[in-house]
Amino acid sequence: MITRITSTDLPRAVQRLQTLVSQINIRTGTSTKRIAKQILDDSLNIPPMAPEDTGALRSTGRVEPVQKGHAVVYGGQASNGIYVDYADLVHDDMRPRNYKLAGSGPKFVETHGLKRTTEGVKIINADLQALVKGIFG
Repeated sequence: MITRITSTDLPRAVQRLQTLVSQINIRTGTSTKRIAKQILDDSLNIPPMAPEDTGALRSTGRVEPVQKGHAVVYGGQASNGIYVDYADLVHDDMRPRNYKLAGSGPKFVETHGLKRTTEGVKIINADLQALVKGIFG
């Protein structure tokens, strides 16, 4: 992302740059959360989807904040009370399976994350451009 900022009022430009710096993490956090929510939705609705047997694994899908943004996570306490500690094993199991839910398969998060990478970069760039424009006009 390349942006040119010009100003004849140095103190005002510095103030606006400080505002920009303080807002970048907030804006990118919002962007990554939106992208992660889309990846989660894809992993539940577009093949390859998270498999369903008892429904425990699928009910643990969620978006969580991480140090540099947000992540799609499966595993932990399921809505039916079962503790799911096998999410990684199911996600990475490339052996042929007959899942109950048609369209289910391995790499149900990774596949959609990779598909959304280019779009995600565009979303973050557009959000940052809008932030700069909003601050500097």
